[in-house]
Amino acid sequence: TLRVHFLKHMSVINAALETQMYLGGTQLCVADFACYVAVHAAYAGFNDDHKWALCNLSRWFDMIQHSISDFTPPDALRCSTIEFAYDAPDVLPTVDSLMATQPAAAQPPAAAGSAKADAAGTKPAAAGAPAESKDGEKKENAEKGGKKEKKEKKEKKEK
Repeated sequence: TLRVHFLKHMSVINAALETQMYLGGTQLCVADFACYVAVHAAYAGFNDDHKWALCNLSRWFDMIQHSISDFTPPDALRCSTIEFAYDAPDVLPTVDSLMATQPAAAQPPAAAGSAKADAAGTKPAAAGAPAESKDGEKKENAEKGGKKEKKEKKEKKEK
């Protein structure tokens, strides 16, 4: 699942941050900002067990989220502040233990989309499938025709 994928790769960053303050070493760098934005949505959904299992990443994330305001990014790039419980549990959870548990309320986005489509009596197009136009012809064919016309025009110019 996507959750397991994120945890697996976040644990790699967690291990890298065990011996250093920032992703680039001792100084804040562009990678810190890029990764902060990339993991923000995941951290917004994490419970305290996830945050403690990734304690080095959590330390780094919390430090970046409080430092980023010093750089005053545009409003469109600002992220909300994620809450952290600073009282550690007696036994820290492991990343492996988090991968083994499935949240009760989690439903894959694809299933949610198909449920909406089924309720409306239609089935959504498969990912990557061309959408059909009003007259039943596929847009893909229209696009190919347009590319063919451009190719013919280019050949005429070359002559």
